[in-house]
Amino acid sequence: MKKIILLAFLFLMVNGCKEKKTDGKFNPPRDGLIRKEMADRYIKISVEFDKILKLQSERMNEFKKKYKLSENLEELYKAEFRQKNPDIVKEWEEINSTWSNAEDSIYKMCGSSEEEFTWIASALINPKNKPMQEYIQRRISELTQQQEVRKEEGK
Repeated sequence: MKKIILLAFLFLMVNGCKEKKTDGKFNPPRDGLIRKEMADRYIKISVEFDKILKLQSERMNEFKKKYKLSENLEELYKAEFRQKNPDIVKEWEEINSTWSNAEDSIYKMCGSSEEEFTWIASALINPKNKPMQEYIQRRISELTQQQEVRKEEGK
């Protein structure tokens, strides 16, 4: 009888402490600690975001240069400009749509969500997550450096 109670207790402890996902929504761990598998997803997403951000930045710079737009793209927010240049506005909207679609596909590819990513980012400042903060920082740095080396070797 004691074994059954002990097994039931262990089962409840193990299942009760797991991160729970219901209805596809992210529910952070009750203890506020970032788990290694969460950190690994965060790292993958961060590295992918870095890649896509560089591509997006290049595309935006080309767009600004192509249409001789200001650095902050203030023209795009003026009604008169928008009315006179619908093709430029449409291209700008396509650039933004590309970013949004890429962001969504990165979350999906990494088995995560924007909610989880945001929660991890905010939980990293908690002192009890310092070991995970150091792990994440180290891994992102390593992976980013590896990408730069590969990029240089490919030139």
